[in-house]
Amino acid sequence: MAWSDPPEVRFAEKLEKNLTELENLDIVGLDEVIFEIRNLEKEGFYKRLINAIKLKKKIYASGAKYSREEGRQIKLLILAHDILSNSTLYIPSKMDLIHFDHFYTTYVFLERIYYMCSGEKLEREDLLNINFSGLTEKIMFDLDNFDKINKIPEINEEFFLKLKELKWQDNESKKLYDHLKWDMGYLGHVICTSKFIGGPPGGFAGTEMFFTLFLAGCSAINRGRDEINQFDIVRAYKTYFKLLKTDITIYKADSNLAHDSGFILSETKGAGYLVCDKCNSYYKLESGESADDFEDICDCGGHLVYKDSI
Repeated sequence: MAWSDPPEVRFAEKLEKNLTELENLDIVGLDEVIFEIRNLEKEGFYKRLINAIKLKKKIYASGAKYSREEGRQIKLLILAHDILSNSTLYIPSKMDLIHFDHFYTTYVFLERIYYMCSGEKLEREDLLNINFSGLTEKIMFDLDNFDKINKIPEINEEFFLKLKELKWQDNESKKLYDHLKWDMGYLGHVICTSKFIGGPPGGFAGTEMFFTLFLAGCSAINRGRDEINQFDIVRAYKTYFKLLKTDITIYKADSNLAHDSGFILSETKGAGYLVCDKCNSYYKLESGESADDFEDICDCGGHLVYKDSI
């Protein structure tokens, strides 16, 4: 590697060197994460996500965004805001490991992924789907198994209190987090060259850093621990990469969840879904189609169950 090489070439070599170092670590599941990182450039959707983050308010249709008053009604946001630390300045040494901004990046990423899947600006109905489908709760409750959970789990005050108290288990866990954080930054530079906006706490890299740490914190809590370890970091990235490949527009707002936050959904419903009770695969019914038009047995042997939304 020479300094005369283009920046994307230098970053590509740094990334490959770092990934090779990671391959020598004996950490369960890390090989899957390395595989996904190597393939993100080829698959294209990671670049689209970076561009979607950079678009900021341009991804919203006129009148789609919630008012400040409406945002203050959303139950999960209220809990997080009241319990997790908040600050306009990000000073890690003076703050809890997990604070409100870490949680809030969940919505940032879900909105951008939804935008990527739909290919259109987000309307009011789309934001209702993102906030009240229960997808956030499913991710917090069981991370990369979010698509296997049928009932929306309740995330209560106790969950956020535990998030607030989290620490690193050891230096090795923090080192793995930092290692992967830098690797993703290198990847961003390789894919977007000079147009990449990185560097914590601002820009895409900082937002991604917050999101993966939040996911790791959820993993620790779900395992009954008050410390984040290497397993949690690996699972956080597996969840992140799975979300990037998921069509999350299939997750529709739940009327009860919306009502708890003072929102009323339109009575208009889509055609619905046939969901297998064994393998969790699904088929989205088209306009004019009925569940009665199909056999109730899945290819795996399970039974297909009709649902208004997933």
